[in-house]
Amino acid sequence: GGKLIVDGLTAYYDEHAVCILKESPFQKLFGANILEFKMIGNLFPVKLTEPALKLHAHLWKGCLSVSSASETGREDKDIVAVKNLYGNGEVFWIPSLIGLAARLKKDYSKLGDLLNHEAGKSISAIPIRFKKLQAGMLMKIVESGTCYITVIINKSNQNRDVKLIINSGKKKSAVIFADKKGTVTDKTVHISAEETMVIKWN
Repeated sequence: GGKLIVDGLTAYYDEHAVCILKESPFQKLFGANILEFKMIGNLFPVKLTEPALKLHAHLWKGCLSVSSASETGREDKDIVAVKNLYGNGEVFWIPSLIGLAARLKKDYSKLGDLLNHEAGKSISAIPIRFKKLQAGMLMKIVESGTCYITVIINKSNQNRDVKLIINSGKKKSAVIFADKKGTVTDKTVHISAEETMVIKWN
């Protein structure tokens, strides 16, 4: 009943570093097989039709041979992305290095758009999250009894005012730890450059 999102060279090797693509154990799950990997270059475009996005990938373009999946991306004559229904769940497979390309470009916006689209309603189940993409920032969430604890790290070199979406109903906040002068006002975290904050939400 869940969704599996797979990118890059995932499932190329098994645990013994033996290539498994010739007889892939994942064909039924993915609904497709690798036809070939083409070495294209440092960054190249990958066009998706569902959702309609233009991403970039790094180095290798994975070309697919489809069995039961639906095509969701094509570059020239190559199928580069598919979706497959499996049991009560779904698999989205794009066998090109889109995550690494986003890192190299220092721009995760399109990758974020893709993940938001694919995650759909399950994003609203995340109790606390950034309102929009925050470059250079990290947040981890822990549930503890009846409250949530967030660890927010600002790895950028700028002070930031970051708005949060709180879906948990926990609106009362208390800063447990801030190694500089971090504070919280309503749903906005004020965090200094290179600061770590731990916040409790009741």
